[in-house]
Amino acid sequence: MELRAASSSGGIFSELARNIIDAGGAVAGCVWEANWTPVHILTQNWSDVERMRGSKYAPSRADNIYQQVLDFLRKTDKPVLFSGAPCQVAALVALLKPEFRPRVLLVDFICHGVPSLTVLHSYLKGLFNGDDVVSYTCRDKTLFWETIRAKSSSGKSYLLEGYKDPFFSGFCIYHLYLMEACHNCEFTNLPRRSDVTLSDYWNCPPEWYDLRGVSFLMASSEKGLKALQDLKITGRIELRKTDLETALRKRRQLSGNGYPIPRHRRAFLDAIANGASFQQAQKSCFPSWLELWFKGFRKSESKARYIQQYAFAAVRKIGRIVIR
Repeated sequence: MELRAASSSGGIFSELARNIIDAGGAVAGCVWEANWTPVHILTQNWSDVERMRGSKYAPSRADNIYQQVLDFLRKTDKPVLFSGAPCQVAALVALLKPEFRPRVLLVDFICHGVPSLTVLHSYLKGLFNGDDVVSYTCRDKTLFWETIRAKSSSGKSYLLEGYKDPFFSGFCIYHLYLMEACHNCEFTNLPRRSDVTLSDYWNCPPEWYDLRGVSFLMASSEKGLKALQDLKITGRIELRKTDLETALRKRRQLSGNGYPIPRHRRAFLDAIANGASFQQAQKSCFPSWLELWFKGFRKSESKARYIQQYAFAAVRKIGRIVIR
C-alpha cells in the first residue's frame, strides 16, 4: 500500500524493478538531482530505485547512461531494466546488440510530451517568492490522483490539484512549452519499441478505481508479457484484462497526431529566455478566458448545453461573490 501511494499510478515500475534487483541486475531510471534537474542513473541499489518513483515533468539528462548500460551488459550476465520516455527507449534499442537484447527489459510510458526544464526552474523560483524549494512532487495523492505538493526552505507549503497549477496547466493543457520535437513525435505510436508501457488508467471501469492509483499496462512483446505474468503469480500485483479501445480513448499521444503548436508558444519561451519570471510570462501568454471558452465551445458535442452549463456556472459564481 505504501509503495502504491508513493508511485505515480499503481506502483508497477517498482515491482518490475524489484525482480531485476533481486536477480543481481541493474535498473536505469530517472531521479531528481541538484537544482531540481532530472538525471538518468544506473543502479543496483533499492534505495536508488525508490528515488526513481514518480513522474518528473521535465527532460531527463541522459548523459552517458546508454554507455553505462552497455558496459554492464558486456561485463556481467545479469539483467537490466531500462525505463524512460519512448524516445529514450528507442535510442537504447538502436544501440543494443542482438545478444544483449534478451537480458534487457524496456519500460516506457504513454508520454504527453516533455516540457522545458528552464521553464520548470523559473516556475519553482517563483513558487515561494524566491525561497528555495526543498521538496516537490507533481503526482502526490493527497487531494486526488494528480496533486502538486511542494515545501519551501522556510517551511511554507503548497498543495494544489494539478489542473489548477499554472506550470502543470501550461504544460499539459495549453502545451505552451513542450519541446518542439514533441509536437510531431514518431516514438509515441503503436506498436511500441518497449516491452512494457505504463500509464494511468484514467478511463478504468468505476469498480476498478482507487484513489491510490490504477495503472494501465500494455505488453508489446513476449518478454514484457512474461514479466507482468511473473508478477501476477507472486501475488504482488493484480492483473485484469481490458479492451484497448477503452483504455486508449482520448489518448491523442498514441494516434500519430501530435498536439498543434500553440500560437503563444514562441512568445512565452522568448519571454523566459529574456529574463521574465514565470508569472510574468503566464500573465501575457496564457490563453484568456475568452479563448478557453471558444475552445471548449468548438469541442462540445452540444453547443446549447455548453452555453447553458457555462451560464449556470457564472450565476453560481456571482451568487457566491454577492453572499461574501
